[in-house]
Amino acid sequence: MSYRLRECARRGVFALCLGAFFCPPALAAPDEIQVYLDDIREPGEAVLELHLNS
Repeated sequence: MSYRLRECARRGVFALCLGAFFCPPALAAPDEIQVYLDDIREPGEAVLELHLNS
């Protein structure tokens, strides 16, 4: 390997280490919110539910 390629690889590894160290941790909601529509529709009526995680 040439000196220039080794230096570029070394800087890349250093940048990845800094990014992994200083990046904030991923956060998630502590609880899931569930909504039931049993009181809105008639008994026996079909319902389509759509769940999105954004």
